Amino acid sequence: MELQRLRERSTLQATQWVVELCGWGPVAAAAHCMQHLQTHRPMRVVLAGIAGTYDAECLAIGQASWCSVVHLDGVGAGLGQRHRSAVELGWPPSLANLSDDHAIELTVPGSESDRAYGLLTVCSASGDPTEVAMRRERFPSALLEDMEGYAVAVACGISGVPLSILRGVSNVAGERDHTHWQIDAAMDSVAREIQAFLSGSFE
Repeated sequence: MELQRLRERSTLQATQWVVELCGWGPVAAAAHCMQHLQTHRPMRVVLAGIAGTYDAECLAIGQASWCSVVHLDGVGAGLGQRHRSAVELGWPPSLANLSDDHAIELTVPGSESDRAYGLLTVCSASGDPTEVAMRRERFPSALLEDMEGYAVAVACGISGVPLSILRGVSNVAGERDHTHWQIDAAMDSVAREIQAFLSGSFE
């Protein structure tokens, strides 16, 4: 759905870029991304789509943002308030591109670095404000929530390919009533950013 809307709103098909689906959720995203990397051998990757915002006043529904860093929530032990992350359990980073807190730095277009935000990838989207609050406490630098970014970042890191992530805000994280979501507006913003990127407005 996101790919279709992006194609309707941009000129990606008229460029040298190859456009592929990464799949829904971290497992599919990692597997498909690695397959695409092996097939196409790209010089760089841009992951584009929708995400939820943790702060609608800072990053409102319908806006789009490049991401500066991506974290992962859900891997560790325990659930809810009993959850302990890989860092808390003492597991060392398993890949060269992981920091001590297991975060992965992303490539941000030069002119966008001042307004790029942290991204948190989850295996299960926040279901209510309580879950959002717990995640924000664990990852205070994250402003966006998605389900694919970290997985794609791991695949790109293994392959040595720079990754940029662009997310359009479709909803407030934890809001499960889709009548309050604005996917069209979010994808319109993503398409505008992609167009600027492709036209060379960003370095």
